[in-house]
Amino acid sequence: MSAAFGGADLSTIEFHISQKSDSEQRVARQQLTHMRAFAEAHGCRRRPLLAYFGEEAPPGGCGNCDNCIDPPPDVVDLSVPAQKLLSCIYRTEQRFGMNHVIDVLRGSKAERITRNGHHELSTHGIGKDLDENVWRSLGRQLLQAGLVQQDGQYGGYSLTPSAWPVLKGEEKFEGRLPRPETKSSRSGRSGRSGRKATKNTGLNAQELELFELLRAKRKALADKKGVPPYVVFSDRTLIEMCQHLPQDLTAFGAIHGVGQKKLDVYGDAFLAVLNAWQSP
Repeated sequence: MSAAFGGADLSTIEFHISQKSDSEQRVARQQLTHMRAFAEAHGCRRRPLLAYFGEEAPPGGCGNCDNCIDPPPDVVDLSVPAQKLLSCIYRTEQRFGMNHVIDVLRGSKAERITRNGHHELSTHGIGKDLDENVWRSLGRQLLQAGLVQQDGQYGGYSLTPSAWPVLKGEEKFEGRLPRPETKSSRSGRSGRSGRKATKNTGLNAQELELFELLRAKRKALADKKGVPPYVVFSDRTLIEMCQHLPQDLTAFGAIHGVGQKKLDVYGDAFLAVLNAWQSP
């Protein structure tokens, strides 16, 4: 999610939405969905802005937005889950909201599912492998990419012509899937300090010591720029630094999540930590 829009913002917005009337809440939540989709987009941000005003963006990226200047890592092929979600929207008659579609995908037998006969669909239960928050994120990415659209009055989702090449397997859909959030991961957060639980990293005791040093450096650099720590490097990148122990810029540039720009900006600072830790 964009550094200018995070979890704290969502909680505040959700609270204010809850104070509105039912009809106002429906419109506000649709607007929030679109805003989250824009914030979470991994492609050029100018394209959806121009599309909103009925203009067509030139081929390629704008070269000026954050995603063009520093493309987000971990963009993967999501064609199969996208096909499942698009197919479920289509088979539920393209008139239900995302929560209903996700419940069908995850095999819910709630009364509203059986009442509509959606427990008998071929897409019922084919999405049990993914957390509901992951499906919501994918839905927002499809919305942002223009493969689905949301009814302005009732909030139902339907496919656009752009969805069919992906649904038929003629085109790939790439994006990012968040890791399913668990109770332990939520309790491991501690607000503004940026500290998280370091168990489950796969690192040994000595590597965890280095991991904490790297996280401290990341936090210091992030605070200096006024951005969240993950904008500097993800935890996965720091873990790979601990595992591979790069000793020069060439080796550092081969670490996951280290592009040329980040290599130029942060390479020397992190190498200093790594080399100091390895020194006798």
